Amino acid sequence: MRGPDGHGAKGLACATCHGRANNAASGVPGADGDWHLAPLAMGWEGLTPALRCAHLKDASRNGGRNGTAVIDHLKTALVAWAWQPGDDARNRPRTPPPVPYDEFLKIAELWINSGAACPEPN
Repeated sequence: MRGPDGHGAKGLACATCHGRANNAASGVPGADGDWHLAPLAMGWEGLTPALRCAHLKDASRNGGRNGTAVIDHLKTALVAWAWQPGDDARNRPRTPPPVPYDEFLKIAELWINSGAACPEPN
């Protein structure tokens, strides 16, 4: 459960189950860092690429981050976890992103450093 601050339900914070590493016995994901859900304001699901891009750049939706801080966030263990997601509770491997992490960071830095242009809305 998200809870009022995105860090779990009252009395049952995310860190109660989500530790510093994936739990092989239960399949519960973990990352060395502050485990929490993305803010609801980010709300990327169902958005066009243009709107996702606009949300990513909007400090009111991205945790108050400018371009440099977005890159810093992408370098956190919480984000990097996606590239080493481990297995789920049924011992099935989770699918990492299709782009290698180092390449992802390089592309993100290039995007920020070149002005962070967004695609045109449809």
